[in-house]
Amino acid sequence: MEYENVKEALKDAIEIAESKEVITWDIDTNSRPATTEEVQEMIRERLYTGA
Repeated sequence: MEYENVKEALKDAIEIAESKEVITWDIDTNSRPATTEEVQEMIRERLYTGA
């Protein structure tokens, strides 16, 4: 995902960080709660692509 500016990337990252539960999918496309490490990676991806 690409962002037009850093503000959009930060907004998206904050929404992830403030979520009560973040869902992810495994290889078999089964949904499950994301681990702390997965949530951190999601946030990193948004911040790196928004910079």
